[in-house]
Amino acid sequence: MRDMIYTHNLTKSYQDFQAVDHVSLRVKKGEIYGFLGLNGAGKTTTIRMLLGMIQSTSGSCFINGQRVSAGNYHTWKQVGYMVETPYSYPELTVRENLELTCRLHRVQANSAVGRVIEQLKLTKYEHRKAKHLSMGNAQRLGIARALLHEPQVLLLDEPTNGLDPAGIVEIRELLQELASTKGTTIFISSHILGEISKIATKIGIIHNGSLIQELRKEELEKQRIVKLLINTRNIKESLKILSNKGYAVSENEIGLLEIQSNEAVTYPEELARILVRADHPPTMLYVDEEDLESYFLRIIGRKGGRVL
Repeated sequence: MRDMIYTHNLTKSYQDFQAVDHVSLRVKKGEIYGFLGLNGAGKTTTIRMLLGMIQSTSGSCFINGQRVSAGNYHTWKQVGYMVETPYSYPELTVRENLELTCRLHRVQANSAVGRVIEQLKLTKYEHRKAKHLSMGNAQRLGIARALLHEPQVLLLDEPTNGLDPAGIVEIRELLQELASTKGTTIFISSHILGEISKIATKIGIIHNGSLIQELRKEELEKQRIVKLLINTRNIKESLKILSNKGYAVSENEIGLLEIQSNEAVTYPEELARILVRADHPPTMLYVDEEDLESYFLRIIGRKGGRVL
């Protein structure tokens, strides 16, 4: 499967500040790539270079095998994007904004506008001026404009900003459908890590301008920490009992017993049985699975990042 987005040592410097530092990433056709980082990590700068909005200091980037450059106009026929804020003409209605975008893309307005208005649940707002839209509906309009010409590649910077929980689910399902049924390649920059964990098939973590990790969702599942937490009325004695049974158990910072063994996590009832027989029944058994947010903070902390 070919790379639809590819960068090699992509770098952007501003005087003595390195915004993006030798970033090399690959996104294949039909993948949903979650691009994660703290504010100021280099996410938006990377997307702007991918779109040719700003010129890289060094390195290169390619969309569907074509090098991104100021003169390569053919690249943009297959790319839809929304960067930072959902730009629109405030005095035009939703429909008028979409019709104008169709003219820019040389797309038949009648079928395309109706399709995206329905996709983004904008039907009852289609005759409302853009300046009177809520933040969430302005976001929907921005995504609708990006989808009008049915692009092969979507670059979305914080696409769920301003959306309510139901709206976030709708956008998630729409993007998943585009990837699975049309093979659309989707590159999403976001700080809403719980949402990225539900949608992304591949994740890249950028920190201080450097891509510090890139992994598929299956690899992420293997690297997340999963542990069994146990509480009893006598922690010290319970620790000895489980240690004597061969478990690598420790007392954590909040006074609970903690075990990271696969056997303990998979069969917690066995540990409960051991403690009950020893007359130290557990008052709590809890399998704690590290989520994407915790994993992300652990990774950037390991790399010298400040955990916020």
